[in-house]
Amino acid sequence: MTTYNNIHNHMDSNGLLKEGLESLASGRFNEAYELLSTLITDDANATTALAARGRALLGLQRFTQACRDFAKATATGRLDADSWFAYGLCLKKTGEFAQSVECYDQVLAIDPLRTDAWFNRGNALGKSGLFDEALESYRRVLAIDPKDAGAHANTGYALEQMGKKDEAHAWYRKAIAIEPAMARTLKTS
Repeated sequence: MTTYNNIHNHMDSNGLLKEGLESLASGRFNEAYELLSTLITDDANATTALAARGRALLGLQRFTQACRDFAKATATGRLDADSWFAYGLCLKKTGEFAQSVECYDQVLAIDPLRTDAWFNRGNALGKSGLFDEALESYRRVLAIDPKDAGAHANTGYALEQMGKKDEAHAWYRKAIAIEPAMARTLKTS
């Protein structure tokens, strides 16, 4: 039987990192976690391995552990946009909304047109009760992708939370026009 230690003995750290990233991309999160864990002590690949292992832990829904790996990765080096995004998701899942927004800001510093980062930034701000700021994030999504039904719906939700029900319902109707299935969950009157 082949074990991860046997694989590690026959593979250099770059090969092991590649194997771990391939496992991660294929959704084999347990395998990716095991492979990447062997690299954490390797200084040359520590940041990449920590960030990738954090993404594997995210896939396994082990959010607190994933946050720890991402925090260590930020201390050891620079993260890519996908890792910052995944870190933001983990923080949002653990209720750390302000820190989640900071991660999405890092993503947007790298790629200001990334609508999923603007959208999740808006969601985290909304969870914090910062609806004006959330609206700005949703507006950014819609400036990039005017047909994003989720951004229309969440704009409506933020407006509703601010007591602007008529405006909210108008945004809900826009969301439903784009994505009719939303009619089951959105109030339009």
